[in-house]
Amino acid sequence: MRGFICLLVCSVVLLPVGAGHADENLMQEKETWSGLANKVAEYINEQNYIAARNELAVLSKKFANSNLVEQKLTVPAIHTLSAMILDVERNLNQVRPNPSRIKLSALRMQIAFDAVSHSHQPLWHQYYGQLKQDTDLLMEAVHAKDEAGYEKKLILLYEHYLLIRPALIVSKSQMMVEELDSLMTVVRKEKDWSDRERGLKQWESLMHPLFYGSEKDVLAAVHKWNEGVVMQMFFLVLGMIASVLVYVGWRKYPRKKPVPN
Repeated sequence: MRGFICLLVCSVVLLPVGAGHADENLMQEKETWSGLANKVAEYINEQNYIAARNELAVLSKKFANSNLVEQKLTVPAIHTLSAMILDVERNLNQVRPNPSRIKLSALRMQIAFDAVSHSHQPLWHQYYGQLKQDTDLLMEAVHAKDEAGYEKKLILLYEHYLLIRPALIVSKSQMMVEELDSLMTVVRKEKDWSDRERGLKQWESLMHPLFYGSEKDVLAAVHKWNEGVVMQMFFLVLGMIASVLVYVGWRKYPRKKPVPN
């Protein structure tokens, strides 16, 4: 009995220690991925593509051999990080490498892996100012009804969004990313100025909670829009019903026939 009690006490004491070591090892593994992604980007900036390929091969192997279930990565996050590695590899292995394209793909990968290891102050947060500026310039083009200016500024906003989108998939819920994608589709595809303005206003209202708030804050903003849309539909349907009732009443109302002279 005494031996059982000693064993139980030891297991209770050592279990948190073991769990703590496991968490620490998982965090170190994430930091290793991020460090390798940083090295790849650094070598690519120096146009040292051979060294970049070597570091990328190490990152690819370590990521593939990791226990991704223990890392608590979502399926979309795993697919995205794998796709980032493959994208850089494909660009590096082109017969005629495109330096700007290689650099962009490496930067996307760097930002995405940084989001895995730095949840509190990730690199993608540094793009708030740039996206805010892009949005403000687009809104100016909307108010001026400047089609050429709108298209030009839209390209910049979309490019900057695509740059951080892999990091968003890693760090945010799939539903949130889908909402952002839907808004970006409205901003890019709509031709009506009022629809564009509405989409931009919704995008603008999401930016601060997206970068500095919680997921609850973002979803609250989305819920607020949906509420407004529902109310608009309600009043539209109500107006249609009222019109029908007025018409039916008018048809049934007895009208005096004109008296012949």
